[in-house]
Amino acid sequence: ALKTRRSYAGWRGGLEDAEELRRLARRFRDVVDRKVIKQTVMTSVYGVTFVGARQQIEARLREKLSASPSAFLSAEDEQDARMGAMLLARLTLDAI
Repeated sequence: ALKTRRSYAGWRGGLEDAEELRRLARRFRDVVDRKVIKQTVMTSVYGVTFVGARQQIEARLREKLSASPSAFLSAEDEQDARMGAMLLARLTLDAI
């Protein structure tokens, strides 16, 4: 289950709103798979930082959201990829 406001009350990544967390969880439910998270998990033993983990996950999310490698994402998709990557990076690093 997705942790909501109470669990992330001290984390200020723009995701303080529980409703926003739920929206992002629904948005990426069918997008996130092993490939999205694997690089971050594999590099965790080398001390990947939150910023590095977010960048890795965001790159994979952008790949999944774009129709082709040269396609541009809408502003909404760009924002969702960024916020979703922040959420997934935090959840992934917390789980390790």
